[in-house]
Amino acid sequence: LRLLSENGVDSSFFTASGRSASEKFELLFVGRLVPYKGVDMALESVAGLSSETLSKIRLRIAGDGPERTKLESLARRLEITDKVQFLGKIPQSETAHLYRTSHAFCFPSVKEFGGAVVLEAMACGLPQIVVNYGGIGEYATSRTGLLIEPTNRAGVIQGLSESIEILARAPESRERLARGSITRAREYEWGNKAQTLVSHYRDLVRQKPRIP
Repeated sequence: LRLLSENGVDSSFFTASGRSASEKFELLFVGRLVPYKGVDMALESVAGLSSETLSKIRLRIAGDGPERTKLESLARRLEITDKVQFLGKIPQSETAHLYRTSHAFCFPSVKEFGGAVVLEAMACGLPQIVVNYGGIGEYATSRTGLLIEPTNRAGVIQGLSESIEILARAPESRERLARGSITRAREYEWGNKAQTLVSHYRDLVRQKPRIP
């Protein structure tokens, strides 16, 4: 039995990053603003950071959806509006630029069968902070990012905060995970996936018994 994921990533994402060496820690979310994406948990996790990490973080949220107004209100209640930037719907070309100029990708979705944005982030060398569930749990590994077990809401929020603290304070860990992410993402590059599929078919043809 061989598993071949339906999602893939375009080769154009495998380009040099434009990350700055400044002390600002850029955390990125990309996706629809709907409840199961968990952006509210990301906001609460940012509010729970240590003062040291909070002083240098910015969470950029690229995407739009029915939850945006509620999320903006939540950011105000948590008093982190100066740490969060709602970018709205972004063209694909600009999204790629966001990946390359960020330091980590936070995607706490709890109901994700695909999660193509995680593969895009990987291809751009972006360590992931994700919930270990669904399709994302098949893409991300301990060599590409930090995975949080989906125990309960409070546990996920705590896991997000702890993971952000780790990556914000350890650039050497980010570099190691970035290398692992690019290597992992190449397995899902469309050209490589096509070659893998052809290889599977050839194996099946060779294994087929001859008809007398």
